[in-house]
Amino acid sequence: MSHIKRFFLITLVLIMISFVSYQPVQGQIIPLNLLKEVETILYGQPLNLPIVQRIENIEYTLYNQKGKGSLQERADRVISFVLGDEEKPSLLFLINTLEWTLSNGISQGSILSRLDELENIIFGKVQEGNMAERITHLAELTLPDGKLPTRKVDVPKYTVIKLKLLSEVNSGNLHVGEKIGFEVTTDVKVDNSLVIPAGTRGELVAVEVENAGQFGKSGEVKLKLSSINTIDGTPIPVELYQPEDDNLNQKLAIGASLLGTVILSNPVGLVVGYFVKGREKVIPAGTEFTIKTTQPESVYGLRLY
Repeated sequence: MSHIKRFFLITLVLIMISFVSYQPVQGQIIPLNLLKEVETILYGQPLNLPIVQRIENIEYTLYNQKGKGSLQERADRVISFVLGDEEKPSLLFLINTLEWTLSNGISQGSILSRLDELENIIFGKVQEGNMAERITHLAELTLPDGKLPTRKVDVPKYTVIKLKLLSEVNSGNLHVGEKIGFEVTTDVKVDNSLVIPAGTRGELVAVEVENAGQFGKSGEVKLKLSSINTIDGTPIPVELYQPEDDNLNQKLAIGASLLGTVILSNPVGLVVGYFVKGREKVIPAGTEFTIKTTQPESVYGLRLY
C-alpha cells in the first residue's frame, strides 16, 4: 500500500471517529444550563469548577455522599431533585412552602441561606446533616402530617397580580441595566391553591434612561418585566394590566403624581415609560401597579385548607 493511500485511509478513519464522537446522543448530554440553574438556587450563583467537581459538590450538599452511575445519570438525578419534574414539585417549592407556613411570606437568596434562617427561627441554631435530611425534618415539624400539601393547577391567562416598587425610580440617577426590585402584595390563588404568595420578589430592568433637559425636555425611564415566578419557581410571562376604568387605570399606571404617563408593551416583555415634562421626577418606593399573565401555565400550587 502506497504512503499516499495509507495516509488517506488513516485520515478518513480519523474523520469518521471524530464525526461519531461528536454526534449528540439523546439522553446522554449533561444539560449545563439546568446545572447552572441548580447551582444558582442552591448557592446563589453558578460554580466556576470542572463539571465533575460541580456535580459532586451538589451531591454532597444534597445527600452528603457521591452519587452512583454515569456523570450524565448523576447530573439528571440532582437536577430532578432540585428543579422537580412532572411527578414531583421542586426543592424551591418546598422551601417556599416552609417559609410561607412559618412566616406567611417568601424571602430571597440561596436555598442554603434560607434553610439556615428557618432553622434559626425554629431551633435557635443551624442543624447538622445534609440538605435533604434537614428539609425533611423541618417538613415533618411544620407541615400537616409531615406531608407537602401540593397539587398541579392551571394558572389561567389574564390572571391579575398586584405589585409594589421596593425602591424609587428617578430618571436623574438611574442607569441602563440597573434593576429595581418589586414585591407581590396580595396572594394569588387558583382553585383554593396558592400559586404566587404575597412577598414574592422580582426585578424590573431599566432598558432606556433619558435625563430631563432644557426647554422643557422631559426625563424618561423605560422598565422591562417579562415574567414572574410562581411558588414552584415556574416563570410565567406577564404584561401591564390596563383596566377600562380611567380613574383606576391612572392609579395603577404609576402616574397619579406625574404630568404624563405612557405605557408600551412589546413581545419580549413589559415596558413601562414614565415621562415628566421639563424636570426629573421620582416615583417613590411603595408605588403600586398591576400586571396580568399572558398565557396559561400548569404549575404546582400549595393546597390551602
